[in-house]
Amino acid sequence: IFSDVRHKLIQYCYPVIFYEGEHNPKSYHRLIFKIIKSVDSKVDLLSVGHKINQTGDKELTHNFAEVVHSDRIAYWKGRYEPFEVLKILKEYLFRRLTVERGEKIIKIAESSPFESLTKDTYLEANKIIMLDRKLLKSETKGPERIARETAERINTKKDVVYTGHKFINDKFGGYTRRAISGLLALPSHMKSTFSDSLVSNTVQKTGQRGLIISLEDPVEERVKRIIASRLNISLRAMRFKEVTVDPQDIVDILTATMKSRLFIYDARDILTPEDASACINDIKPDLVVIDHVQKFEMSDMVIGIIRAIKTIEVAAIRNDCHILITSQVNDKKLNSRGNDKAPEAADAQWTSALRQSASEMGALFYRYRATNDTFLQDLLEFHILKGRYSDAIGKLVLRIDADKAFIGEPIIE
Repeated sequence: IFSDVRHKLIQYCYPVIFYEGEHNPKSYHRLIFKIIKSVDSKVDLLSVGHKINQTGDKELTHNFAEVVHSDRIAYWKGRYEPFEVLKILKEYLFRRLTVERGEKIIKIAESSPFESLTKDTYLEANKIIMLDRKLLKSETKGPERIARETAERINTKKDVVYTGHKFINDKFGGYTRRAISGLLALPSHMKSTFSDSLVSNTVQKTGQRGLIISLEDPVEERVKRIIASRLNISLRAMRFKEVTVDPQDIVDILTATMKSRLFIYDARDILTPEDASACINDIKPDLVVIDHVQKFEMSDMVIGIIRAIKTIEVAAIRNDCHILITSQVNDKKLNSRGNDKAPEAADAQWTSALRQSASEMGALFYRYRATNDTFLQDLLEFHILKGRYSDAIGKLVLRIDADKAFIGEPIIE
């Protein structure tokens, strides 16, 4: 009321503080706020009090006296600057809204259908995180802090996840932290094999934390691919029970080779984008692979994928990590192209949201699958479709061993 910036205080703070909910349509606090706002630039205790007295409502007059009692006004005016008052009021508002969200979470936990329990709980918890950012942290970054953090991302390697594959680091400069990327491929064109190799080699060679969220294959299938090349054992031999593997050998790879920094979850634990985001928040990895986005549980595929990508992108920003999202492509559309059926950036199935949001984007094309030419069996094409921070566009041909889930470095560029 007394401050030169009272309009901002009134506009942004008082409405929510005085709001008492739809259950009490005759909210005296709300009426008081309307009166304060109506007197505009002439706001002072006398003019507001006079206007309230004109209503002839004794209870309203009493409420006004309680809200802006002269002693209380003097206390605030004498002890704090206006924006210090705003800060304190925001803290009170955060406490109140957090209690409300907590009560909603309790109700969800007690009565929500099991199918929506995780999703509904996550959404309410996420609102608390958003409140924290909007109310308590939105004004904490001054010019000095912004400058320091920007310089840090320019002058150090903290804005990049360097991978275990040299060609990714050479072409993209590594994957960008706080961002997502896309990997497109037709079914059976080595998406999962490439993803497992990327994350496991990154963990092994760089010591960073890796997470694989497998929405199609169970954890055991991912582990089989990870150990195949390291133990020099054929996946086909595993499938036809022509070999046996000592469990301790697998333990050694996961603990000694990977230093227990590789985490793998499948559809038994994660069904929705919200589940995936919660998992990322918990593990705090450096590099994440989600394989593949169309396998998330969602009622509408197009809208569902758009929302999923947004949820995952927010998780990448909050956790300072990079998330690679694999996507199926429209095989009917590709089959109509003639000889060259390699996916392009716009071919992500159902939506272009991934192309728009991705900082880097690649596509795999296993030409052997399309031609049955045995001379191509050990070659995998990696097409660079987008590099927001690099000019790397083109095609690499990688040496691979599909039967041992091995992805090598390029032999042809």
